[in-house]
Amino acid sequence: MYARLSLFAAAFAVANGQGISRFFQESFQPQIDASPLHVELQTSEFPGKIQAIISNRAEKTAYFSTSGNPLASQAEAGIRVYDQDEQLISIASPEAHVIGTDDFQMIPAGKSIVRDISLNDYEVKAGERYFAQSAGYVPYYLEGQMPDAAASQTAMFEANVLSFIASGTGNIPINNKAVQAPAANQVLFKGCKDKTLELALNKTFDIALTMTTKTIEYIKTGKDREAFKTWFKNDDPETHKAVLARYEPIAKALATKTGPITIECAESDWGVNYCKVRQALAYTDPPIGKASFCPDSKFYPVECKRCNDGNQAGNLIHELTHMSPIYKPPTVDHCQGSTPCKALSAAKMIMNANNYNMLAQSIYLGKPC
Repeated sequence: MYARLSLFAAAFAVANGQGISRFFQESFQPQIDASPLHVELQTSEFPGKIQAIISNRAEKTAYFSTSGNPLASQAEAGIRVYDQDEQLISIASPEAHVIGTDDFQMIPAGKSIVRDISLNDYEVKAGERYFAQSAGYVPYYLEGQMPDAAASQTAMFEANVLSFIASGTGNIPINNKAVQAPAANQVLFKGCKDKTLELALNKTFDIALTMTTKTIEYIKTGKDREAFKTWFKNDDPETHKAVLARYEPIAKALATKTGPITIECAESDWGVNYCKVRQALAYTDPPIGKASFCPDSKFYPVECKRCNDGNQAGNLIHELTHMSPIYKPPTVDHCQGSTPCKALSAAKMIMNANNYNMLAQSIYLGKPC
């Protein structure tokens, strides 16, 4: 039912300098990098097997076909094995591995699963070194699409070349456990059509990073604890840990300009209308970790020069705490503004986005907000 290309028939022999040929020419690398599917091969704790870490790099839950690729878990998983002389090893009984009907593996956005792939049917000898490799095209569809979409779209992938020592074989159960792998990294901000807003946001990232870094240092070593008590009530190790757990991944994303989250400008008709109706500076989709800055936010100050909810840097910190790909559970909006947020209970302060914004502003300005 679904269109597919053979994993091996589609391969191109391109010398990589180590004797093992790449499947695809170098010109295909941008397509591989942009693919929602990423596969990494590694050794397994189970004899007679290797592992594939299979990740969904899309912004939505994806359903990948399990036919003829590492999602299949068996010899039809499209694994090529080479011996020490880098010659291709054949499968002992290829006729026994008929690709059946399509099944699909669901992988949430930014998550990974582990597949243990059996090598029992390859002609390998225990104690000798071999190399494994895999690549190809995998039909898939995304959350919100009909399954029939897999008939016309494929995810391209090319795994690493894995060096491993063959071990004994055995009837070890296949391990298809899901793992809470970190979401795949991507560029934090790719710019926008409104160049004034783009310039403002680029400046905002650096200021927000300074604010966040100073706040982290303050939580760990600061002597005047009034600001922390103002915004989180309890100045104890447990609360410090909970608050740091939100600031630290934000600092990392801002410092590296990459992460499992994205920042964009609200440019679609829906996004612009939402901004107008809600009179918002920005809004966030917590599950996928995407914050959209509204067109009018460019008229607000980038610098944090006084305590308020309107400066870009503080607002960015506020939005980033909403993002579940970097910390769960994400914050919510129990309140906006200084006075009502100071009046929250300690439990609600931990979960309120604006309290993180206001503490960061307090530390950056050197005075309680």
